[in-house]
Parts: sequence; C-alpha cells; structure tokens
Amino acid sequence: RDIELVRLTGGAMHFLHLSTARSIAMVSAARREGLDVTCEVTPHHLTLDESSCAGFDAQFKVHPPLRIASDVAALRQALREGLFDAVATDHAPHSPELKDRAFDEAPAGMLGLEHAAALTFEALGVQECNATTFFDVLSRGPARVAQLRASDHRVRHSAHGGDVAEGEDANITVFDPRVEWTARRDDLHSRARNTPYDGRQLRGRVTTTIAKGQLVVHEGKLQ
Repeated sequence: RDIELVRLTGGAMHFLHLSTARSIAMVSAARREGLDVTCEVTPHHLTLDESSCAGFDAQFKVHPPLRIASDVAALRQALREGLFDAVATDHAPHSPELKDRAFDEAPAGMLGLEHAAALTFEALGVQECNATTFFDVLSRGPARVAQLRASDHRVRHSAHGGDVAEGEDANITVFDPRVEWTARRDDLHSRARNTPYDGRQLRGRVTTTIAKGQLVVHEGKLQ
C-alpha cells in the first residue's frame, strides 16, 4: 500500500524495522523501479528469531515480532548487499515492573543502543565484515536519511553528516573489532534492564565516543 502511494504521488518513503524476506523483496523491487524509498533494520531482527520466544520471556517481545530463522538470514544477506540505509536501535526502555508481566500483558520493546554496534558487526559477519557497510549503516546512512548536515542551522542540536572531515562537528565513535566481551544486564548504563542479550558473547565494542568535541566515553566508560 505505501509503495503504491509513493508510485502515485512521486513522494518519498522511509520504511522502519523491515523484518521479513517479503518486505526486503518489495523494497528492492521499488528501488529497481526508481521509486524514492529508504529503509532500515534493527539489531534484534538481525540477531534473534522467534525461537527466543519459546519460553514466553517478555524481554523478547517487540514490534514487529521476532521472525523465523529464514527471515533473519534474508535480513543479514540484505544488510551485506547494501539494501539497508540504516541500522536503527529501536531502543525502548521499560521498567522491570512492566517487563516482568506475562508475555501478552507486557509492553513490547527492548534496549538496543549499547549493543547495537557489536550486533551489527556480528550480523555482517565478524570475519568478512565490510567496514564501509558497517560505518555506512550506523553513521553516514542515518545522516543521509535524516538529511543532516553540519552547516544546517535549522537542526536544533549539533548536526553531523556522518563523515570525519574538516568543517564537520566532532561527533566521533571509535569501534574496536578485536574486543571480545559478554553482555551483562547489570553493566548497562540505562536505568532500565530489559535486554534480551544478557550473557551473550559479543565481539567488537565501542571504546571511545566524542560528542561536540568533548570526550564522553573512554575505554568503554562514561567520563
């Protein structure tokens, strides 16, 4: 329906949280037709499938829901082939009081921000990860979709085009692909604890973050 609206109006459309092989095929076809469509995927749809919900743990309840393994494989392949303009965290903190309810009563959503880079690295393939794709979907791509430019004074907060270059704001994240670590719920900086990745072994970690020229994370610790 939405693609048909783009076709009829000549407008642009950004699709959130693609989660199935069918949605990938539809967006790919629209692009081949020359329609102005962009899209993104979440880390959890790239790394978890519906089998995680077998125990009805509400930590795994999200919208769209986790899909079958073949959909996850299709999403990963599409990521490697450059279909996605961005990986978006869909970061959704919820209190333990809400998430500890029965699956059908608990709110949908999970924490996504702190593990997003490592999970994207995993989805791209640790050994064969294309660095250009990795940085594009986490930095340049989101900036393009949001049309952020350092010189755009209409943007309320410091804008960034996703590139490290003279004249751009010093918003820089350093990612070390060699670091191996274990995700722990108690290590999260969020006051919420609704992560499905507690105990998961990860490789690659954000070690340094500079925001507006100020060092805010160093060696993985908030400054």
